[in-house]
Amino acid sequence: MEFDCEKARQDGLRVADGNLLRLFHATITALTQDAAHAPLCEIRAGDVQISESALSWIDGDMTYGFGSAVNPLRGVTFEHGGRALGNGQQWAVDCTFRDLQVGVQDGGCLEARLVRCRFQDNRRNWELGYTLSGIVAVDCTFGLEQDPGPHVRRWRPGDGPWHHPSFVALRHLVIHVQDEGAKPIEGALVEVTESSGDLSAVHHRSVQTDRAGRTPAPEARGALLVTDYAYRATDDAPEPNSHDCRIESHDYRYSVRVTADGYQPTTVAGVDPDQSWTERTVALRRR
Repeated sequence: MEFDCEKARQDGLRVADGNLLRLFHATITALTQDAAHAPLCEIRAGDVQISESALSWIDGDMTYGFGSAVNPLRGVTFEHGGRALGNGQQWAVDCTFRDLQVGVQDGGCLEARLVRCRFQDNRRNWELGYTLSGIVAVDCTFGLEQDPGPHVRRWRPGDGPWHHPSFVALRHLVIHVQDEGAKPIEGALVEVTESSGDLSAVHHRSVQTDRAGRTPAPEARGALLVTDYAYRATDDAPEPNSHDCRIESHDYRYSVRVTADGYQPTTVAGVDPDQSWTERTVALRRR
């Protein structure tokens, strides 16, 4: 679907709340693909399913407030436009956010889970400033921003309590267990703990190795999942009513303990999950 606009911000596709939208292997874009001819194209429908599709050269909001928590966005490319996802309960899997003003933005009620998504060449990859929740990103990659972040502010609705939005990046780990002769050890118990004792940082903390001596890999159930880093708004602000505030940031490190029958227990400290599915080899000695 291509919109022939004489100038930017002329009406394109608008799907209002209460309507149904299904996009499969579809493309919505401008006929003349540049910013000067980009249409408005807001998707606000409550019942939305978008898969293996592309929305590009769209001015302003590409979507706003629709819920993808039930029907996750899968393999969708948002590029050359304004804001891709704004507000609502969002669940995006294997999506690409490229050359946008903002990839994912909080306008008051955002709760987003992003899985294996890629962010490239955006002014801002994401932005938080109102919600009680925020963004959880699992195995995502974030390219450099034109306006470097993190972009987190606090918010107070009326006389109510302050909201402190948060961004949390999670990554999966793979532990390869072998003996001193590099032979894989099946059935070894691998347990992961956060170095400072933060139990909330580890989301799947223990698992046994398979015949190849490895913990579950991509697409397998029970893979080790930990927090890589996190940002959160605080109440440390320059003025009592200021929305700008100090951003609390934390990079996490982990200890991996491995035990197996007939072998001496071994612990590896300082594991940094800076890349998804990073494989760390642990060698055990016989008793």
